[in-house]
Amino acid sequence: RFPAGGAFVVTLTGDQVMLQRPGDKIGLPLASISDTRFVLIGGGADIEFIKDADGAATQLIFRSVEGEARAVRRK
Repeated sequence: RFPAGGAFVVTLTGDQVMLQRPGDKIGLPLASISDTRFVLIGGGADIEFIKDADGAATQLIFRSVEGEARAVRRK
């Protein structure tokens, strides 16, 4: 499980999407499955971005063998 109040941080480094999970010191690379679904390289988790009507990502769903975590985008 992730620390309460922790944040997922998604960044783009060059052409590589990176995900830093709550409690992690560094980000890990994501491999694209589709426009909205990714796999955490080295972690095996499935990440899905939920978009609004304008196509902006507003939520992230992190699924792993331990369960599912959801995060809402902060502005």
